[in-house]
Amino acid sequence: MTQKELAQAAQITPTYVWRLEKGKAAPGIDLIEWLAKGLQTSIADLIAETDSPQSEKLLRTGPQTFRGTA
Repeated sequence: MTQKELAQAAQITPTYVWRLEKGKAAPGIDLIEWLAKGLQTSIADLIAETDSPQSEKLLRTGPQTFRGTA
């Protein structure tokens, strides 16, 4: 399936599909449902737990010091 075909099925622009693929945009749950239908898969398959580079980056930031009242 091309980006254009997916965009048509999900009723979004091909540019937005590209942004999703590159991790430059994050879809809401309603769009995830449309994408799942367009890809003929389940929502669970689209949001399955994975090791993403962003989560690695968060894990590598080190401990944070919080100041405030307890």
